[in-house]
Amino acid sequence: QVRSPFYPTSETKYVELSPQESLSLTSEWIDKYVPEATDVTVSFTKLPGIDPAPIVKSLRKYPYGCTEQTVSTALPLIYAGDLGGIPGQTDLSRKRAVQDAIYKLSNRVSKDGSFGLWRSGDRYAYSWVGVYATDFMYRAQAEGFYVPENILDSITDASRTISKMPRYSSLRYYAEREQSRWDISRRAESAAYAHYVLAKNGEGNLGKVRYHFDNHRDKMRTPVSFAYLGGALKLLGDDRRAGQAFEGSLEKMTYVDRKNYYYSNTRDLAGYIAITSEVGEDELAVEQLEALSKKIRDKRYLNTQEKGYLILAFRSLMKNVEPAKIKATNTGLTKTNDHPVANMFGPDLGLNPEFKNVGKDRIFAAVTVEGPPKEAPPAISDEIAVSKSLFSKEGNPIVGSVKQGDQVVVKVTFKSANVSNRSVVIADLLPAGFEIETILKPSDGLRTDGRPKGPYSWLGKITGHQIAEKRDDRFVGSLSIYNSKPLTSAYVMRAVTPGEFVLPGAVVEDMYRPEEYGTSEAGRITISADPEL
Repeated sequence: QVRSPFYPTSETKYVELSPQESLSLTSEWIDKYVPEATDVTVSFTKLPGIDPAPIVKSLRKYPYGCTEQTVSTALPLIYAGDLGGIPGQTDLSRKRAVQDAIYKLSNRVSKDGSFGLWRSGDRYAYSWVGVYATDFMYRAQAEGFYVPENILDSITDASRTISKMPRYSSLRYYAEREQSRWDISRRAESAAYAHYVLAKNGEGNLGKVRYHFDNHRDKMRTPVSFAYLGGALKLLGDDRRAGQAFEGSLEKMTYVDRKNYYYSNTRDLAGYIAITSEVGEDELAVEQLEALSKKIRDKRYLNTQEKGYLILAFRSLMKNVEPAKIKATNTGLTKTNDHPVANMFGPDLGLNPEFKNVGKDRIFAAVTVEGPPKEAPPAISDEIAVSKSLFSKEGNPIVGSVKQGDQVVVKVTFKSANVSNRSVVIADLLPAGFEIETILKPSDGLRTDGRPKGPYSWLGKITGHQIAEKRDDRFVGSLSIYNSKPLTSAYVMRAVTPGEFVLPGAVVEDMYRPEEYGTSEAGRITISADPEL
């Protein structure tokens, strides 16, 4: 594989087109990108942002895979036909990808029906994520995919347990038995979601949903949990309480909660639209269409949870939004369900493709450009500070060059600017001439628990991770942060191929607040040849 040493970036611009007006693209649109590695997608809608193409594109390329992210990235694959198709993917590969997601999630289910965040029984997931995964499994089955019966039975039983707020058993979820106001709210919200999933799939109990509405809704904080409760009540025939719950959802839309990193106003408004539409309240859904469009335009970054819920909302809304009418010149259009999309590579812009609005209404073109930058991006410290250093195995700093066959210890230190709960991913691309040999664990560094020091104690204390992976071309780790103390990831790589290479900067990103991240400075490193190798 050959790739740029820099992470790809993505940006979407919305261009308004009046009737008979045209949009022309030139190579200037990708001036700062490597053309041969850049993708350009142009999609069209009557409302800016109400367009699945950019969301589908970004989710397909998301490189990590906790349970929440696995669900969010697979959702558009389930509903490909309703969303205007998946660019560059055959129906067979789409089905395989969905089935692979189902098997991956099934392997993370414990005997009690709870989902692990990265592996079965790891207790890193909140019960909300478990219901989200259960919802996905039922949606996949409804679209004809195979979900093992024993798995479905087990996760359905767990959903019933979650719905019994506040009577919790020993489900393997994080903070399941804590009694803080925050934890009680999260359990009440998960219970509302569980009631909706059960009701939608023929397993609901009206008496229990009414009990939750009457006794526990005052504990809930997030708008989408009120929408789920309203959806369950609507499906089970209690229109009066359902209407009150939907009203409560809209009243909560200004809520702010940095402790719940899955929550955002955008996610919850998208969830409200999807839920009301799914239970037959299309008028309520359409009333919020403009508001959702504005939220998407105003947000530069979207996390996977937001994108997953937007996919559900778009699927519901597309039946109420007439497709745009476009004439394309010097490129082709994909028209699945009459929703036009153009997919191009960077060099295709040299042909000056043009798109004309041949309909009678104003439309918006969403132009999404994704590719690696030509120049090394600067170091960034946006709520997270990151530094990266190289050392010999003896702890001597390395600057600029090593010999073929040398082992190099890489130290990545990062620090959150505040004490908000964070779930972060650390990703460090390797220089092209190196291979990872070992990821260092806390026991390899300086110990503060009285145990013997590790062989790399000169690095200081090494942080433990929820996951830590050595991939062919990068180190990837993930963990949750609850304070602003410096943390350290470390691994050992070996110089393999002589030459001069770019030394990419390390990236640490808040997975659910992607606008908050840090990168270290990029550099260069030379591997001199060893004539004996």
